[in-house]
Amino acid sequence: MTWTLATLSEPGSRPVQQDRWGDAAAAGVRCYALADGLGGHGGGELAAHLAIAAMLAGFAADPAAAPAALLEAANQAIAAAQKEHEMQRQMRSTGVLLCLEENRARWAHVGDSRLYAFAGTAIVAQTKDHSVPQALVDAGELAAEQLRYHEDRNRLVRSLGSDGPCRPTAGELTNGEGFLLASDGFWEGVLEATMVAAWTSTTTAAGWLEQMAAGLAEPADNYTALSIRRVP
Repeated sequence: MTWTLATLSEPGSRPVQQDRWGDAAAAGVRCYALADGLGGHGGGELAAHLAIAAMLAGFAADPAAAPAALLEAANQAIAAAQKEHEMQRQMRSTGVLLCLEENRARWAHVGDSRLYAFAGTAIVAQTKDHSVPQALVDAGELAAEQLRYHEDRNRLVRSLGSDGPCRPTAGELTNGEGFLLASDGFWEGVLEATMVAAWTSTTTAAGWLEQMAAGLAEPADNYTALSIRRVP
């Protein structure tokens, strides 16, 4: 089975791009990773860079490793760097990682960078943010459709670079036909209905991503998206 990749990564209206992404393949497994850095004094850039490097290094060492374990390795790498760089002690990053085999998709995430899985004409799986608004949605105090517009939508309750385990959330699927990995700068401006409409009206990863991004106003934040699509 062949998977194709299309990517989009821009700084938005910010002077520095703090998102990072990477991909690798080994032992019949394809790995895709995205990180959105947080922190001043260049800390966000460094945290995201360290996260991607640690995840891909862990994958290279063991392509069968659980995605959650690779995120924990990224967490440890950032925590170790915090001790070495006085100005970056508060640096953090989100992280989302996808591993694709013949008929199996495994993923894990920390923070509010998202994974969406598509099959047929629908989204069949979606990560849930580790954020204050998502906690309010889970508690029934906020409608799910209000999450994008909540004033605290960027307040995370879990991130890479935490003191102690980062506690990733993991998922698995056997019927996925396409996947979208996106930082909040992208998914906040692209509604799920738009993702599905673009998915069903295109046949390639590049066409799908192009259509999703077509109506995206230039965000204030950095934005990054990876579209991964199975070739029939």
